[in-house]
Amino acid sequence: MPYAHSRSLGIFVVVFSFGLGGAELLKLDIDRLALPLGCVLFVYLIALRIWSAREPAEKTGPDSIAAIKPNVL
Repeated sequence: MPYAHSRSLGIFVVVFSFGLGGAELLKLDIDRLALPLGCVLFVYLIALRIWSAREPAEKTGPDSIAAIKPNVL
């Protein structure tokens, strides 16, 4: 699955945002949780970057822009 990291990040950010928005709509006091929630999001982003860097990149297909060799003048 070539876009697993991007999809994982997108799902996490959407769930995180809806959670914060829902808490605001329900008028819950989340001010004291702001720093821990921000730290959790930051640690998740760093872990996702490390995870994505450890996996080898997939080979490009024949229709990929990266497969085209540059013209040398």
